[in-house]
Amino acid sequence: GKLYEAGLTLKAGCGIGYEFSTLRPRDAFVSGAGARTSGPLSFMGIYDRMCLTISSAGGRRGAQMATFDVGHPDVLEFIRAKREDGVLRQFNLSLLV
Repeated sequence: GKLYEAGLTLKAGCGIGYEFSTLRPRDAFVSGAGARTSGPLSFMGIYDRMCLTISSAGGRRGAQMATFDVGHPDVLEFIRAKREDGVLRQFNLSLLV
């Protein structure tokens, strides 16, 4: 549902800010599910692809800002992500210090 709402917001030309460091780090064990997590960057990838889909439909699209706390265990992965070709291209990234 949140992804759908974000798509509508971007389609209207508005911006969205996300705080992804509230999500569990990669490989954290979730006892209730009996599995390990994929980490915040996998969720960022979903929103990144959604925004790319909206922009490929033409017209003006909104902007996305992703923030991440410097104390999160996946902070280096967040910092390195923007340097990889084709990764998180639909985001402005900010580190929360």
